[in-house]
Amino acid sequence: MPVFFNERQVSDINNRRVAPNNVNTDMFNEKIPFREVLVIDADGNQLGVMPRREALEIAYRQNLEQLSEMLNLSGLLKMPVRQLSLGQRMRCEIAASLLH
Repeated sequence: MPVFFNERQVSDINNRRVAPNNVNTDMFNEKIPFREVLVIDADGNQLGVMPRREALEIAYRQNLEQLSEMLNLSGLLKMPVRQLSLGQRMRCEIAASLLH
């Protein structure tokens, strides 16, 4: 899952004023108090500064893709629910609960 930092936190980390492991871990998802955040993906690539809501959507989509690959659900997610068996529906429900 991407880690979100505001621009000041990034400059503090780059200037070694704050160690990266001392970042406040209570700020995640909707609890992030900043309007814009710097988004860094799982590979360490900077995706840029963007609004918090857009960053959360990107993180959710990446988590969904990663989870569907791990659980082999990519084919099931494209099918209408009425065509899924009970076991397939349960697998999708478990994946949904892991995302939240």
